[in-house]
Amino acid sequence: QPLPLDELVIATVKLWREQARPVLISADKGASLGTGIELLGKLKNGGVERVAFQVSGDTPAPKP
Repeated sequence: QPLPLDELVIATVKLWREQARPVLISADKGASLGTGIELLGKLKNGGVERVAFQVSGDTPAPKP
């Protein structure tokens, strides 16, 4: 079940403080970049020091 952004941040920061592992933000290429940047900022404000992005989806073929 999806969590509201603020609840997700609180839960992630709490877990990070307990385990101190890097946080991975995984998204589909269709996801809004603004939401990912907002999430990154909130995690950093919560003290999370290591965050990485992973994006999935089809990559368009290069133009000849």
